[in-house]
Amino acid sequence: MRISLQSAIDRAEKAEARANGQGTEFKNLNNFYLKDKEKAVIQLLVSDVSEIPVVRTHLVQMYSKQGKPYFVEVSCLGDGCPFCEAKAQDVDNQNSAVSFAHDRLIIPLVVLERNGKSEMTYALFTRSVNFYTNSISPYGARFNLAEPIEVSRSGQGTSTTYTLFPPVDPSKYDTGKTIEELKADLEVLDDDAVGRLDSIVKTWTAEQMDFYLNTKQNPTKANMSAKKEEAPQQVTRRSNHHGF
Repeated sequence: MRISLQSAIDRAEKAEARANGQGTEFKNLNNFYLKDKEKAVIQLLVSDVSEIPVVRTHLVQMYSKQGKPYFVEVSCLGDGCPFCEAKAQDVDNQNSAVSFAHDRLIIPLVVLERNGKSEMTYALFTRSVNFYTNSISPYGARFNLAEPIEVSRSGQGTSTTYTLFPPVDPSKYDTGKTIEELKADLEVLDDDAVGRLDSIVKTWTAEQMDFYLNTKQNPTKANMSAKKEEAPQQVTRRSNHHGF
């Protein structure tokens, strides 16, 4: 698919701005999920399953301004990771606000239909590596992963299961476009999974992780600066010597 030179330049400039955290324009990335007993038809946005990003992460509990809890995936730093060190001392898993490190698949896809209604929504599906072993690999052994896939959810919480099966009529969902053309239309970037400020997996420094462990607050620049300003200032006492 050919595009104009100006369109290519505009996309490159937007990608660079997002990568550098410039401006206020952040890419709104959707997490794909279904409610219990819901169904959807999806199209994987990879030419081969080996292209699916795998990221080692910690699941971290956050709170909205309204006090509602939600979770984000934060990239593990490996050796010297404050989250790993904190969990190593938390043998009984009392600090449930941060999980042990685990490997996660970040699957790029487009939702073609949800509960019988047509869609064309780009989303990222975050699953454990077991999802590949138990679902994607067996499905790919029997069916073509490059074609639309019907997915259904059953159960809740830790009992949640996503099941893949072929649509009754795959031709109904034929977009007439290649994977690369769909990715271009939906502005899919390789670092949507991890690597930018607005990626689906957050990249925190060791200092940000320590800040979260101490405060349970989002380690934004504003929050961290405010906390430093609240810290009591050390006063140096002057000695009243007069040289006698």
